[in-house]
Amino acid sequence: MQFADIVYYLYILLMVTGLIGLWRWLLGFVARFENLTKGKSNLIFLGVMLTAFIIGMSIAVQINQWRRSVLPSVLAPEAKPSHSKQSTAQAEQTTITPADQQNLSDEQRLILYETEHYPKLHQQRLALYEEMKFLQNFVRDLDILAEQLPKQRELLRGIRNIRLGTFNRLSNRYLLVSQELRRFWVHYMTVSKSDAEAKFKQQAEVLTSVIQEAMGDTLDDRRQEELLITNHIQGISKLLKTNQLPDVSAGITSYTDQNRNLVVNGMREPPPEGLRNYLLQLASQRSDIHQRLGQIKQYQSIYPDLNDSLERTAQLWREALQHNLYADYRLIYALEIEYILQQLNMNVAQSQRKRLKSDVEAALPRIMDNMIVKMADAEEAYSPALKSNKTKNNKATQQKP
Repeated sequence: MQFADIVYYLYILLMVTGLIGLWRWLLGFVARFENLTKGKSNLIFLGVMLTAFIIGMSIAVQINQWRRSVLPSVLAPEAKPSHSKQSTAQAEQTTITPADQQNLSDEQRLILYETEHYPKLHQQRLALYEEMKFLQNFVRDLDILAEQLPKQRELLRGIRNIRLGTFNRLSNRYLLVSQELRRFWVHYMTVSKSDAEAKFKQQAEVLTSVIQEAMGDTLDDRRQEELLITNHIQGISKLLKTNQLPDVSAGITSYTDQNRNLVVNGMREPPPEGLRNYLLQLASQRSDIHQRLGQIKQYQSIYPDLNDSLERTAQLWREALQHNLYADYRLIYALEIEYILQQLNMNVAQSQRKRLKSDVEAALPRIMDNMIVKMADAEEAYSPALKSNKTKNNKATQQKP
């Protein structure tokens, strides 16, 4: 039983004891109020007890979640990864003298015995443990990215679920093998050593195979993960092929400056210079559009009688701003997936990543041409309200048969 288990079960015991004590105290406390009817006293009693029970259980749930998040430590401390890329058990084997062996703990003697008699099993257990530790760190990094990149949380949640499934499966195999090894050790130390050893020789091969099969199954998880990423990248490529604004129901929102800077400046392999220049142009356009909208708003307050015509002009600028933000969104969204894979050291979907890079480069001229048109529509928004009499007469003449 681990420390986290002890804390959890101790809390449950204390909670039950506390609820019993509260129940007894409430019986005496409510009985003091003679004016209270039996119905009201029961209502007060049940209300207090129910509140205390809910609070106690909510704390228990939090402690249990913390307990489950702790990496199982059934493998002896010697099996933890070493900074020298050597197992601690191997290091101990080279440094422990016969005299020192008398001072070893039972777990240390087990590890030493396993290293000497079943080195292949020991190495497989170490590899399994290190893979579990890697997965735990990977999920931690994934959660950090999910906080930083809210628009990619659906993808990151999918990857997280796959990795957690891998971790849980390996953890179960890890516990199974460790329990069997310790079961053998106890019998080796308490009954016939030769009998236990003869029976465990074949069992060690079985345990080694169990670990190898579990590690092999992770390949299926990686393929599932790569398919998820590939589909996500293909979805981004589709967004780049059209400048049509999405429906409001799509729930697409623009990026903040903090998100843009994180992705563009945080990539280990910087984006192409051309793409950076396009993003700067879009940022400059946004600044210009906001300035124009501010000016129109001022003039609307100065000349309220022009509000309708100025509102039409403002609408053209707002439309240009929407196209600008959507262009920026698609380009940053495409960069984000590469940023994620770089940060997580995921060497997957290489062909799709190269294709996405090509799609981005091909989309840049279309995106900027569209922005030129939208900016020009707003710039040329002025349309004279009055026509000359000559123009009117010409139009009337043209209408006659």
